Amino acid sequence: VAQWERFGLILQDVARPAEEERWKWPLIEQQLKTEGIPTAITSGLSQYIMHQIMDASVGKIAWSMPGLSVIALATAAPGVTTTGATLTELTYTTYARATVAGSGWNAATTASPSITTNNGNITFPAVTGGGGTILGFIVTDNATIGAGNSIWWGSLPSMTVNTVQTPPTIADGIMSLSIAGT
Repeated sequence: VAQWERFGLILQDVARPAEEERWKWPLIEQQLKTEGIPTAITSGLSQYIMHQIMDASVGKIAWSMPGLSVIALATAAPGVTTTGATLTELTYTTYARATVAGSGWNAATTASPSITTNNGNITFPAVTGGGGTILGFIVTDNATIGAGNSIWWGSLPSMTVNTVQTPPTIADGIMSLSIAGT
């Protein structure tokens, strides 16, 4: 029991500085938003891709990775079961999903968590009419709006796009995708 108590005290000591500084995060997020800098916080892999990875890793299926990744912007926060068909997708006159080739991502780190980020800006078409509030994104395997399998999903701080605030752009290195081993 003494060992577990000591372990609990160590965890409390480690968590204390983060808890004391937590009040700063909304201020930092607001400043980034004021400066027009989106901060993509990836929530994780989709249910679809977890199933594919699991079955392929044990030889149950042969799985081919997507030839490219496509970013879709959402007006409602997506979740683990969101698909390209169920996503509440941003709509404006010239909206289209952004296609990102393999070279558009930096090589993943070898540490845990393994992290990759976008290599270069990801720019969507300029808003020529309409607009909306972006609350999330998915990385999918299909450029067609309303279609595709979700691979990654994540939420974003609320960001409005319209004919004045255009085009929606994810700055170089801002979108971070990560996997942690156990």
